[in-house]
Amino acid sequence: MLLPTGIWEALDARRRAFLWARSNKVSIAQCLVAWENVSRPKEDGGLGIKCIETKNACLLLKLLHRIHRSQGLAWATWVQEHVGLHDLSGDLAGVHWSVLRDLLPAYRKITRVQVGNGKNISFWDDIWFEDCPLSELLPALHSHFIGRLSSLKDVLTSPLRGQIQWRLSPQASSGIV
Repeated sequence: MLLPTGIWEALDARRRAFLWARSNKVSIAQCLVAWENVSRPKEDGGLGIKCIETKNACLLLKLLHRIHRSQGLAWATWVQEHVGLHDLSGDLAGVHWSVLRDLLPAYRKITRVQVGNGKNISFWDDIWFEDCPLSELLPALHSHFIGRLSSLKDVLTSPLRGQIQWRLSPQASSGIV
């Protein structure tokens, strides 16, 4: 679960205190270097101490990747049976699932999917055709689409008329001008 801001700030404060004073608390006067400088990579003059917030998000992205690429992992296979991977909807509940859903756009920006049967691919948001998602490639069509969270399989196996929001006036749709 993505750590709340107060938690990672408290953890950072404890790390600072340990680094500068080897205790649980430290005053600003004891800090010899700004924390931003300490947490820089070693090649940039810092100590390479990782930002907890960034590390937490990276680990959750890694979890998302393992769910999408189960590679025989029993727990990931179980999740795939209970959740639609294209939008992480399904019969699993909990705050952690909403956090993983919030990270899906970031995961999609750094990954590309293979089509397969299309069941686990978001038609609009995953990168499966060209080098960007269809929502960016065809924004006008995307704005008319009703099922924006649909999988590729759902879109290809359902009638198109039921998937598009028709926005024509009654005269335009009847052909009367």
